[in-house]
Amino acid sequence: MLQPKGGILLQKEKPIKIIFLIVIINLNFQVLSLAQPVQKAENKWFAGFVFSPDYAYRSLYGTDLLGEEIVAIRNDWESPKFGITTGFSVLYQVSTNFELESGLFFSDKGFRYASDDFYAFESDDPYIPKKATVIYRYRYLDVPLKANWFFLNKKTRFFLSAGLSSHLFLEASFKNIHEFDDRTEKETFTDDNTIYSKMNLGFSGGIGMEYSISNRFTFRLQPEYRRILTSMTQTPIKMYGWSVGVNTGICFGL
Repeated sequence: MLQPKGGILLQKEKPIKIIFLIVIINLNFQVLSLAQPVQKAENKWFAGFVFSPDYAYRSLYGTDLLGEEIVAIRNDWESPKFGITTGFSVLYQVSTNFELESGLFFSDKGFRYASDDFYAFESDDPYIPKKATVIYRYRYLDVPLKANWFFLNKKTRFFLSAGLSSHLFLEASFKNIHEFDDRTEKETFTDDNTIYSKMNLGFSGGIGMEYSISNRFTFRLQPEYRRILTSMTQTPIKMYGWSVGVNTGICFGL
């Protein structure tokens, strides 16, 4: 028995409409998933190792007229030196865009003095150096507490970082380097550690980049400025160390 052609068309259109609806729903889910920011792994806690080569120096302030004159002379003689900051960090992911960071770091701060005219007169005496350099080193254990704000939430993310840190004084020393015509002599001495503050408060801030290697591992690169806010010395001439470095490290989820 023949059926009307219209019934056949309705039966054919029904499965086509269902398939079309399934495709539309599936596309909507895909669009929504692409619109979501890239999420890190479910780890909240991370640990990492950080190393930073530093450009280190200090700021001096005299508390009286004589101190100000000494500061002016030292500013002409002294210059920055290279130092390091290295250690282990602990990070807590508060949210996708906010993170708290702490850790334990060893830092080598200081400055240097160099003179090409060690003596005011020319001499052929082999026991008189032609050049003298003194490198002052201050070693600390640093415990920072920083807040990191992330933006551009992709596989490569950028972040702003700022916080305070405590600096536990370990040791002060200086190295004398005397350059002669035929040799170079080096001697290291321990400074008078009683004139230095045992604990200091500092500030650090910078901008960095994080690249996700996998769900658990990330690589970070962060230029950072650090400054001690309280005087490192207990003398009429107050000294405040500062450094600029590039934190390079690997973090992994716990």
